[in-house]
Amino acid sequence: MLEEDLGAQVDRGGDDGEHDVQHGRAHERPSVPIVDVPRRRPGRNDEDDTRDCRLSTAPCENPAAVRAVRPPHPPRRNDAVSTARALVAAMRPRQWLKNVLVLAAPIASARILEPEVLLASVIGIVAFSLASSGGYMLNDLLDIESDRLHPKKRFRAIASGALPVRVAWIAAFVLMIAPPLLTFLAGYTWFAATLAAYLVMQISYCIWLKHEPVIDILIVAGGFVLRAISGAAIADIPLTQWFLLAISSGSLFMIAGKRYSEKLQSEGKEASHTRATLKIYTAGYLRFVWSVAASLTMITYALWSLFLNGDDSLWSMASMVPFGAALFLYALDIEKGRASAPEDIVLGNIRLLICAALWAALFVTAILTRAGA
Repeated sequence: MLEEDLGAQVDRGGDDGEHDVQHGRAHERPSVPIVDVPRRRPGRNDEDDTRDCRLSTAPCENPAAVRAVRPPHPPRRNDAVSTARALVAAMRPRQWLKNVLVLAAPIASARILEPEVLLASVIGIVAFSLASSGGYMLNDLLDIESDRLHPKKRFRAIASGALPVRVAWIAAFVLMIAPPLLTFLAGYTWFAATLAAYLVMQISYCIWLKHEPVIDILIVAGGFVLRAISGAAIADIPLTQWFLLAISSGSLFMIAGKRYSEKLQSEGKEASHTRATLKIYTAGYLRFVWSVAASLTMITYALWSLFLNGDDSLWSMASMVPFGAALFLYALDIEKGRASAPEDIVLGNIRLLICAALWAALFVTAILTRAGA
């Protein structure tokens, strides 16, 4: 009945003591607060009491356990996981596709299946992938302010703040120093020298050369050539002039096409793009460069393939058909301004992938036929 009387007093409104005085019943019972205090269960500790105090406005059974409640923070484990994911994103793993060029010389020499050559080639791909990722991170760190103003680049791991700047600097330094040093210590001296030259070129590009028209295209294209040279260096395979010319012209074609697409996409949006050379280039000039490079790529590939496998190799001549088709398909994407991200074109165009698969099958068959002759 006591609970019913107390509930009735609350329902009638007003302070309990004031209501009792008005009715001459102030001496009947003292004013008590109506609370729901949880009883302590066996085995409970102060943390349990603290949790109850956070969830209830009632007086706590253990006053010593009451402390200021701060907003919850994500667990450190989750912070570490998110930082690791941001680090991987900043390394641009999709760009590692470029490092397949390390395999070009070992495959063309028909020595890729030799255990030592295969192991060396895998080491070369891994080392080049890590080192190039360090270069990408350095570029993003130096361009962090301008990237934050770009409609797409502002979502990159460093520009968006997903990866702390301090962590990014440390990672970039380690990624650029460790691969050439470790490969040198492992005995791959010429590969380490080639990789070091690539990194010097990348650092120069990030700091200065990317702002110089024409040179910026040549530097990026040169990075592809150094990848192919490094594959020959790590496997100790001699290079031919036609091989270098085919790789050089193909790289120039791809990079000039990339700049052309960026130029088309930036028209009317000059304030949003972050590449200074796009203000100097014209679309007509870039179209001229990639058109000439496309022609040179087709010619030099044909000469290299015939020189490599012999003038009477039917497989080599047959491989020119899917190679040319892939070249023309990629040129179509360039002309439409869709080749600003070459890796997306290569991985996302099913017709291009089919042509690449056919070319690879015919080219490898020509090599195996020559090796078995």
